[in-house]
Amino acid sequence: MHNSSIRKFLRFDLTMLQFLLQIFRNTLIRHGTLTLLALCLMLVYSVVGFMLTEGQTNPKLTWGDALWWAIVSMTTVGYGDLYPTTSLSRFLVGIPTMFFGCALVAQVLGSMADHIIKTESRKRRGLKTLRCKDHIIIIRLPSLTKVVQLVNEIRADESTGKTPIVLIDDRFEELPEDLSNLGVSFVRGNAEEPAVLNRANYENARQIIILADPDEPRLSDLRSLAIILSVEAKAGHVVTIAEVLQPEKVTVFKEAGCDSVLCVSDLSSQMIAQEIQDPGLGHVMQELTSNRSGKQLYMIPIPQQYKIYQDVEDWLKPKDALLIGLSHQREHGGHSHSSWYPKQDHPIIQGDRAIIIADERLRGQA
Repeated sequence: MHNSSIRKFLRFDLTMLQFLLQIFRNTLIRHGTLTLLALCLMLVYSVVGFMLTEGQTNPKLTWGDALWWAIVSMTTVGYGDLYPTTSLSRFLVGIPTMFFGCALVAQVLGSMADHIIKTESRKRRGLKTLRCKDHIIIIRLPSLTKVVQLVNEIRADESTGKTPIVLIDDRFEELPEDLSNLGVSFVRGNAEEPAVLNRANYENARQIIILADPDEPRLSDLRSLAIILSVEAKAGHVVTIAEVLQPEKVTVFKEAGCDSVLCVSDLSSQMIAQEIQDPGLGHVMQELTSNRSGKQLYMIPIPQQYKIYQDVEDWLKPKDALLIGLSHQREHGGHSHSSWYPKQDHPIIQGDRAIIIADERLRGQA
């Protein structure tokens, strides 16, 4: 347990040092090396001066002791374990170290603090270029409530719970606090512009979700389609999910390469009709599609050793998961189709996924 704690501390310490060195490097780039040079010269002067003036009266004094005294003096810590004892040392070494050394250290620390504040400000205003990878990008913020709910659903599933989330939108000066508290990063701008997508590092994203804009019903789908075409041209490997307003545009999005297209009006009409015919079914569907309560629908990969539907069913029974069908991926990257409750001897083809109802996603499954 003790060794484990030490290892954890060392990992944290290295991470913190890397962070501080990055800030220090950026500070030097902005303010030049003159301050650093002056600080180094002052440190050398203090160490050598202290050693020369105090070494004769204290034979046990080492260069390490002199360096320690110089650092604690320049940083105003002053432990008091070492201090100048001669008038020559006090006036020629001690006073210059305290005045000039402290001033130089303060200037460097002030520059670093200024850099941190400006970096955080740029991050909140969505002006920073992100370096995250395997992240989820959400394009547009039609309403704060809707996006907060979407982020909460993403966070509630263990497969995406720790995945970085990036929002791209051009209607906010700063990222709303509710999303900031959820750990969402922000890129301000129009996602139709390649430069904005690049700032979100879209080529290294896991998925890109494009939400519809109900305030612009005529232009929303066209603008989303432009984004899909731009993404597919350079990052066809990234999974794209688009929400559209017009049902007739679904086919166009699929032909453009969008991996999944959801039509709001179609889904709404279907749910209303089902609720009329079977009252209460809407609540059931809401529970099955929410990661935050009740049982959920999942699609999981099928291990290669299972060859027929019965094998998969037997595999899932001990896991308290109900198998209700299979999802088949069409060849050449086509869109999937489903088989619901097929026969027991239905063959399993490579790439098929099991559609199940369970309390949680099976561990080890994507």
